[in-house]
Amino acid sequence: MARWTAFPHADKKYEYTPATLKKHWARLHRGDCEPFPKDDAVIAAWIDYHAGRFQQAAEAGLKAGAAGLSVANKATNIYANYLEKAEK
Repeated sequence: MARWTAFPHADKKYEYTPATLKKHWARLHRGDCEPFPKDDAVIAAWIDYHAGRFQQAAEAGLKAGAAGLSVANKATNIYANYLEKAEK
């Protein structure tokens, strides 16, 4: 897979641990009501997503199987809509 453009606004305040992600989950997912994942690999993918590491989040989500499809989909869509410059 080609390298995706890096998120230009990386910030340590968006670097969550599993515990801090769980603490902030309801606020972060108020709009989509996504349930907090049970699978550690999916939690790790969401940590990448919220840190702006969309390629890593998408790849980890896909690797996690069905439980990771939501994070893979969101990461791919956010990246395509806001960061990808090429149409193809």
